[in-house]
Amino acid sequence: MPLGTPKHRATLWVFANAAWIAVSPAAALYFDRQQRNGAYPVDADSIGLPIMGIAVWGKAVTPVMIEIHAIYMDIQSSRFIC
Repeated sequence: MPLGTPKHRATLWVFANAAWIAVSPAAALYFDRQQRNGAYPVDADSIGLPIMGIAVWGKAVTPVMIEIHAIYMDIQSSRFIC
């Protein structure tokens, strides 16, 4: 099965939003694995800072990206109606 762009816009919208939402858990898993491998000191809060930074960044950017995508979808659908 070849990998390509979904045929329906709604499918692409769902996948794009799922990817943005998955950023925070993926970062937490990555940094947790790094700490288990000894990359960070055990008694420091250095692992919490990048996790929170990515979580805050993801939460701040997600609504903006959803709105930009919704505006783009409206523009594209209005082009086909005319």
